[in-house]
Amino acid sequence: MSVTGFTVVLFAAHGYGEHVLSRLCAEGHTAAIVFTMGEGTLSKAARACGASAFVDVDAGKSASAFEAIRACEPDLLVVVNGYDRTVSTHVARLARDAVYLHPSLLPRYRGPAPSNWALIEGESETGVTLSKLARQNDAGAILAQRRVRIESADTDGSLREKLALGICDLIARYCAVPRDERGMLSAVSDGAESTVFPGISSRDGHIRFDQSAAKIADRVRGVTPQPGAYTDIGEREVRITSVSLESSDVSRGVPGEILPSDARRGELLVRCSDGCVRVRLAEEYREGDERFAGRRTPFSADALTGGAAYDADAPSDEELTRYSEFPDMVVLAAAYPCNAHCPNCPYVPENSSIRMKYADAQFMDPKLFMKIADECGEAGRRGWLPGGVGSFVRITGGGEPMLHPYGMTTLVEYAMNAGARVYLNTNGSLLAANDIDRLLACGIDNIEVSVDAGDPQTYAIVRKGLNWEKLLETMRYMIARRNQTRAAATIEVSVINQAAAAGHIAQIEAFWYDLGVDNVIVRKFLTWGSSTAIDPNASADPSTYLDRDAGVPCPYPFQRLNIDSRGKVEVCGFDITGRTDMGNVRERSIRDVWRGALFSWWREKHRCGQGGDIPLCAECPDWKYRSWKHNYRKALGRARERRDAAIGSLS
Repeated sequence: MSVTGFTVVLFAAHGYGEHVLSRLCAEGHTAAIVFTMGEGTLSKAARACGASAFVDVDAGKSASAFEAIRACEPDLLVVVNGYDRTVSTHVARLARDAVYLHPSLLPRYRGPAPSNWALIEGESETGVTLSKLARQNDAGAILAQRRVRIESADTDGSLREKLALGICDLIARYCAVPRDERGMLSAVSDGAESTVFPGISSRDGHIRFDQSAAKIADRVRGVTPQPGAYTDIGEREVRITSVSLESSDVSRGVPGEILPSDARRGELLVRCSDGCVRVRLAEEYREGDERFAGRRTPFSADALTGGAAYDADAPSDEELTRYSEFPDMVVLAAAYPCNAHCPNCPYVPENSSIRMKYADAQFMDPKLFMKIADECGEAGRRGWLPGGVGSFVRITGGGEPMLHPYGMTTLVEYAMNAGARVYLNTNGSLLAANDIDRLLACGIDNIEVSVDAGDPQTYAIVRKGLNWEKLLETMRYMIARRNQTRAAATIEVSVINQAAAAGHIAQIEAFWYDLGVDNVIVRKFLTWGSSTAIDPNASADPSTYLDRDAGVPCPYPFQRLNIDSRGKVEVCGFDITGRTDMGNVRERSIRDVWRGALFSWWREKHRCGQGGDIPLCAECPDWKYRSWKHNYRKALGRARERRDAAIGSLS
């Protein structure tokens, strides 16, 4: 068979899609069908070259589209990053071969916006990858890669042009290889660990000046031209087209302060954490810029001073060293699948692609869970924690823990027997009577049920897919059995203070206290920053707990660590995309990781009031909602008081 003249079916979005289509046609191949989203330049180009264009059509669900692919007997099916529908296996099998093109050096920067994030993360190099098409697009076997240098002047727009050329070269070279020789093609990645980044949204362009000049410049480049960079000055939102780095010798002052400048109109000189940056504004804001001089952005260091509701002062040395030997809480991502579809959950597909990253590790291995439980119990026996108690095993994750195929109740029983304390987070929908009886009998310390509502109408919105009446039946049984058996467990419900609950928190608390729970936890609405597409405006209570800009450290690195389903330790719950790797507890002990160089460095930076120098922490919008006083210890203490009173009243 000739290596030219292939019949190709293309799945692509506007942008890279036009480049690939043009190159395929130029190489003498026939693009028989093009699938894309929305009418635009790609669909027009497809029709212009004689291809059939299917717009907003799922080839796996449309009989006519499926039959069209079958009828053209394609030699090659090509999927390009940016096409946001999954190409099902039965569609891919209609072609003799199927490949995927991705604008990064896989397995790094998996996800829909790799070029944006490569710039934001300050990379000096990226690349393009050709891989076999797999059920999870960017997880297929790598066939070929090409490196692309990132220049200091590159924006996402210019970088995409380079990547488009690289993608076209890869597919052209692949098509030039005889089909019977393609099975011998393979490429070895540089050994980098897989990283997954979410799609890019407009809020990722919000520029904070409490970061370094380099970080600010990288973010502006990464969101230019789309979705665009902006900041707020007073009550005015202004768009930014570019920034340039100024000397770090500029006298230090308050980050976010706009300095008097002799710059031409359309430019502002703004202090940042290590000097200042010259900010070029969009055309419509160039008149009257001098009125901004002396103003400050919302990210000025003094913007939140005095506004902390609980932690006005830094924690004591005793608090900072209380858990120096072993974390008080080990947070486990025990499960990623879920039976609910809560709109503000960071793991649902609309908000992130995180679950995709764990397609091969949806549940924590029971043996790994047991190893962790054993070590948490040992911490108590060795006296590594105050009071000689075991560490908390907090069972949660990106889904519902009770879905664990091994049986979460059985795993809890094991952890309790190992001497650990156990804190179970669940939506409550799968707690059968037998599970409740066994959990109470084994002495579980705390069961927290995420409810987010106090009435069926709100519950149907915030806990989509779950049944209100079933929840009430479960909660009444759990409370009654706990009281009857005088079990040690405390029973809590939690509510996220989000828009759907705005103005009703007092009624929600009253409802659940009347039902008999020990505590109602009202949590802040978190967004996890650029890791998700959650709208921060859905928060109903943006008031802060601590003043990070006054040097109050985040409590998390001093109290807890997080372990994903693969055993990888991440520094805290904000890092739900797994950007940090503190070690793996399959290979090391929790204590070794906790007392190791990385965690020690992290804690020291926060202890010295320099936590904001750490890139992950600098990007964290939720740090200010952490608290040394208003935390899990306070909540559990309050719950124990009510539990004791409830059982005491039965005597």
